[in-house]
Amino acid sequence: MSFKKLKEKIESSKEFKDFKKENPKALLYSAFFMLRQACGNLIIETQQLDYWLNHEKVATFFFDENQKIQKKVDQVEPVKEGEKREILKLDDEIKVDVDNLQKIIKKELDKNKVGIEEVSKVIAILQKIKDRQVWNITCISGLSLYRIHVDEDGKVLENKKESILSMMKIEPGKKGKKK
Repeated sequence: MSFKKLKEKIESSKEFKDFKKENPKALLYSAFFMLRQACGNLIIETQQLDYWLNHEKVATFFFDENQKIQKKVDQVEPVKEGEKREILKLDDEIKVDVDNLQKIIKKELDKNKVGIEEVSKVIAILQKIKDRQVWNITCISGLSLYRIHVDEDGKVLENKKESILSMMKIEPGKKGKKK
């Protein structure tokens, strides 16, 4: 399901309408899609929309295994002293939707000499950063991560390879600690 269809389906639901009555200032700030590779194609496994409630909470709307809309409210990690958090509302109209990303992802993976069939998972997050909507894409292939940033017009802003191990910090005598 595309971002546009997901948004339309969630926001027309009774669950969301009740939520919006209680939270009229809720702001759609993120769309999250997890895809898996099957026979060289990307298939959406998980899709959710995130709404900013305040500096303490966010609400997430998603579909359960029975395709019923569910809502979950989570605490927000506090901002560190001296830092500022800027939350921007996603635009309703987007030029590049999750459905269009597959071609871009394949092209960018080809540049890294990786075939789409080597990818196990793709995480695609739509966010607005400095008045520009950006798809933040992470492709997982073995112990490698391919990070691709695509702007609202389909222009690739970044394409880099990292190791999954770079996310872990191992200290002598300790089991494992996240960075």
